[in-house]
Amino acid sequence: MIGNLTPRANGTIVLDVHIPKKTQMVFDETSSVEGDGFIRMRKSLSTEEAERSLTNRVEIRGYYESMPIPVSSSSVVVTILGAAGTRITTSEHGSGHYEEEESSRLVSKNKSVSLKKDIFASYGRSTFQLPGKRSIDYQSLWSDRTSAANYIRGEVVTENYLYVHSLQKDSSFDVDMNQTVYRSDASHDSGIARISYKKNAQDSSHSIKEMIDEDYHGSFKVFQSIDSYGENVRQDRSITGKGRVSSDKRTESQRSFEHGSGYYSAQESMDSSSITKNVKMLYSPQNEILGSMNTSGGSLWREGMQTKDPEQELIISEEIRSASYIEKEAEMDLSSLKFIGSFNGSMDTAILQGNGPDYEKVRLDQSFVGKFNIDTAISLHPEPVHRYVHVNIEKKAIMQDDNIVLFLINVTNDGSRPLKKLDVSDRLPPGLSFIDSSQRPEVDGQFINWTISSLDIGRTMTIKLRARVENGRQIYDNYVSVSTGYNDTRIEAENHTLFEAYYQPLSCCPELPIEWNYWSSGSNATLINAEWGSWKPAPCFNVSTEVIDCFLEQEKYYDELERNLSSCCASNYDIP
Repeated sequence: MIGNLTPRANGTIVLDVHIPKKTQMVFDETSSVEGDGFIRMRKSLSTEEAERSLTNRVEIRGYYESMPIPVSSSSVVVTILGAAGTRITTSEHGSGHYEEEESSRLVSKNKSVSLKKDIFASYGRSTFQLPGKRSIDYQSLWSDRTSAANYIRGEVVTENYLYVHSLQKDSSFDVDMNQTVYRSDASHDSGIARISYKKNAQDSSHSIKEMIDEDYHGSFKVFQSIDSYGENVRQDRSITGKGRVSSDKRTESQRSFEHGSGYYSAQESMDSSSITKNVKMLYSPQNEILGSMNTSGGSLWREGMQTKDPEQELIISEEIRSASYIEKEAEMDLSSLKFIGSFNGSMDTAILQGNGPDYEKVRLDQSFVGKFNIDTAISLHPEPVHRYVHVNIEKKAIMQDDNIVLFLINVTNDGSRPLKKLDVSDRLPPGLSFIDSSQRPEVDGQFINWTISSLDIGRTMTIKLRARVENGRQIYDNYVSVSTGYNDTRIEAENHTLFEAYYQPLSCCPELPIEWNYWSSGSNATLINAEWGSWKPAPCFNVSTEVIDCFLEQEKYYDELERNLSSCCASNYDIP
């Protein structure tokens, strides 16, 4: 009841409603199955929060003297924004003998979904008697499909086994706001294995940043591992078998692929900046039976690798085509490619530095047709600082806010030889606790350890580490070291950062207390015991005219800082 409403008058009613938060949920499930017959199973676990809408309808009634006025109504639809999450879906079907041990878990608080499967399935005919002297006959080859999607990180992993006569597989999928991890050890007989991984660029759901696409049609033993954490994606695989093969892996700067039919063996490791592989391929035509279909055919082997270095405007590539056999070991970094082996077919090798024909600095093209042994090393790098094996490590501390500090650890190969397997160790002082980092670490109390697979000459690898300040504002000393080997020589370097856990805006802002503008460690960056130097005033600090107009520079500073910080963390969510 709002009372009387005079002619031409209006009024407003303000109604506030509270939408309750979604209930947090933990779900656990385990199962164990063994038997003979026909199996069909489906499962889906998701932490996504779909967009919902609320419709609010209002009606007004009234009287003029004693006569009722027609009811007037209106409505509005309000959209409640959803949230990205994670999802795992799996399905199986087939007839014959079946054994399975499975466990799954969902935790909505950290968007975590996991699935572990250990299965053995063997194809066979299954007949069931029905009432009325009827029967039903199942003759279904085995299929096992699993997909893990991490919409927070823009990643999808898919593993499909189709039309297999027998399958033995031990696999696990773990996805949450910080990571996407997949591991599988499987063997299948006379069927198809399809494994794929896609990671979209952060600024686009349609631009693919990294991609793995593998098909194995025949009988193969397949080990696969994909570990995506922070800014790095690592894949390890070991494949042996006979059949038709199609394998293609791409990052923003590199590619590695193989296609063909026959005998195939491959061991390969790939991360965001390097690829190593050892492959053996021997051509043989193939005949396969898929249910009622009999397929035959084959193709000679094709293998290749390519790397691009935008900083040096460099492209290095090699490709073997129409080969009856290939045996090859290779290592590839952003600006180098080394391979040794033999082949019977045709091979092209190319090196190009410079953009366009008018700006070429280096160009090399080689072609070989026939049966060859090969041993090639290609590398293009800047002049090394040292004429011997050397590694350097530096560190910088930036207060992200009052309670979180960001460390930038720069490991540089400034010597004259490429380095492999560098062990980096950071010792957090008491009062700091680990949050996350740009690469997957091994955490042992206050010691944070990483392994860099390779570092080419002149390259710098930056590891971003976030730590929580537990003991408030005080001086902290943080040590970091790197260790690696070359032949029989052990190379080590260390550094440390001395900083005060004190966060403040840019020191050139006139509205701040005057003493803040003369803070000795300056801005949000801190001095370190290396070559970082001290803080320098921004260009907007014009001493000659006594004009301190830093608002524009301050916005640029924080925009750049935000861009850097957005990629250092393993997640866009707050740490629980």
